[in-house]
Amino acid sequence: MILDGDNISEAIDVFDNLAIEFYTTSCGHCIKLEPIWKRLAFRVNNDLPNLTLARINCEENPEVVQTFKLTGYPAIRLYSGSKKEREYEG
Repeated sequence: MILDGDNISEAIDVFDNLAIEFYTTSCGHCIKLEPIWKRLAFRVNNDLPNLTLARINCEENPEVVQTFKLTGYPAIRLYSGSKKEREYEG
């Protein structure tokens, strides 16, 4: 699922478990993660129906950087309902 600045808050509220990758197209780590994230999304879609994976391009949606207090890319955050559960820091 591709998110943008207009639908990200609604997605966090609607999906029970939502993992979001915040990325930029100029980030080397983001570029390396993209095919992995896509494969993971395919597997999750088939095997874990209670989890939704999404991505948002922070270059195209600069407002999310400040709203979500992003300091580096890629950033992966898991939301359960409207509550931020965890941020991957690996």
